[in-house]
Amino acid sequence: MSNEHDQRALSPHREENMPTKSARPRNAEEARVALLAAARLRFARDGYEATNLRDIAADAGVNVALIPRYFGSKEGLFQTVIAFDRGRIVQVMQGPPEQLAERLLKNALVDPASSDHDLFVTLLRSSDYPPAAEYMRTLLDHLSADLTAQTAAPDAKLRADLVAAMITAIVVLRRLVGKTPISEATVDALLPSFQRVLSALLPDTEARDLSNK
Repeated sequence: MSNEHDQRALSPHREENMPTKSARPRNAEEARVALLAAARLRFARDGYEATNLRDIAADAGVNVALIPRYFGSKEGLFQTVIAFDRGRIVQVMQGPPEQLAERLLKNALVDPASSDHDLFVTLLRSSDYPPAAEYMRTLLDHLSADLTAQTAAPDAKLRADLVAAMITAIVVLRRLVGKTPISEATVDALLPSFQRVLSALLPDTEARDLSNK
């Protein structure tokens, strides 16, 4: 995407739902934080291609020239936004195998950056941008690899991919599509059914006692 495209203002109908800050942050660090927060909102809502730098700067209340100063380019800003903590997946895999379903659900249903900054939704809405699609594949590869290690089944990789696909579908229906009733279901409501499917695919994670959930 060219710099000319980056600098074009978004059409009015896209601006009306986005808050604009009139006050400038007082120092460089505040400006960087404000730009990053604004970029997360824009990329999550509009995707990479439809987001331009002037809108991000206007939302943050700073000069657009600060974006290349702090992030190098639109691509650099996007890479900062989608930076993923690999430790999140590792942490989910740790703990009793019979509680894996609950840990996976909690990780999938609640993004620590909040729903407005949703990493998964950002990647999905930016899937026409090759680096975003590649990042999504890498993220799912990590998840599948860790799930593969959870079972001794001969087709463990395929089973792991099926679990990753199910988790992806849950996130899409909840966060991107907003389909009810799954979009409104709690972890407790989803857990019994999710546990049964997970136990069928990864039998080594079968719950021994769901009554305490």
